[in-house]
Amino acid sequence: CIWNENHSLLPMACSTRSTTLGFVPRYLPVGQLRSRLFVTSSKGLSIPRNSSPNPRPWPTTCTRSTGTRTTTSSMPGTTSGHYESHTADSYESAYFYSPGEYTYYLRDMVKQVLHLQSSSSLPSSSSTIRRRLIDIGGGTGNFTRMILEDVPNIEGVVIDPFLEAGGSDTRSTGGDMQFVKASAEDFAETASSSNGGEWWKGGYHYILMKEVVHHFPYDARSDIFRGLRSGLATTNQESNVGPSLLIVTRPQIDIDYPLWPAARQVWAANQPSASDIESDLAIAGFQDVQSKIQTYPASIKLDRWLDMVQSRFWSTFANFSDGELEAACDLIQEEAKSKTDGDGVVHFEDRLVFITAR
Repeated sequence: CIWNENHSLLPMACSTRSTTLGFVPRYLPVGQLRSRLFVTSSKGLSIPRNSSPNPRPWPTTCTRSTGTRTTTSSMPGTTSGHYESHTADSYESAYFYSPGEYTYYLRDMVKQVLHLQSSSSLPSSSSTIRRRLIDIGGGTGNFTRMILEDVPNIEGVVIDPFLEAGGSDTRSTGGDMQFVKASAEDFAETASSSNGGEWWKGGYHYILMKEVVHHFPYDARSDIFRGLRSGLATTNQESNVGPSLLIVTRPQIDIDYPLWPAARQVWAANQPSASDIESDLAIAGFQDVQSKIQTYPASIKLDRWLDMVQSRFWSTFANFSDGELEAACDLIQEEAKSKTDGDGVVHFEDRLVFITAR
């Protein structure tokens, strides 16, 4: 989300942020309601972990202690009541984020692209250098755990601005998972200054940004990328056989989800194109920037999909009233007739854009 000078928010629709957590808020500041509707920010990379229907203030600073490490990072003062009405469980029950064939497919794709091999498939001569992967906006860290499972000599660090005190930000799993309450924009500051002794801003070997890059301000993306690149371990370029960075996002235009015209327009206005992201990565100094669309044949009971729409499981739907969503469901049913079988299951293609760089 974007915070304006007065720390107030305007809800603006967007697509998703997952791990198995789910979806993220996107907001547009009053001062920037102009031609570039897709302006967004990393101040809202994932949802808060409670079900309170009303906004509540975040502390201006938060401290996390893990062993001998303590992490403190500045946070905004308020958050959106709309997204606080969801819990981690409510998001994880959605199709794209509940454990199952889809998430396992995505886990395997990420591991393949980043060349993260399980211990059983590694040659005996493989490197014993301990590596670190940072997951920007990783939420609960459930997806991070999935991709690092059975991968030797690696730890995961989840960077997320909405980690609850006493919750995910204090958990670790066998010393292989760390949580930091911070935003991607903290790395933009790193691009123009030292990391201030913050251990999580450097020494990592892999950067994962899964369905979150569309929340970065368009005019700050290259600075965020530059800061992230500056924190890569010096041995990384020499020893990595694959890319150092993986961005998983969705297409701006060519999507196949059961939506309706107004929702598709909102989606397109708020989703940066792959070419824009690639350009900003190159400006930031990344090399071998490449993108590829991965497709997955998805299917879901149409009634369940309509329930998800009405519950605003993607914040694309946050711009619509209850009445508008009810009417939209009628439009979806009509448009989806040709894709719905006799059992009431709608079939569509999920399309993910994988952008890699070194």
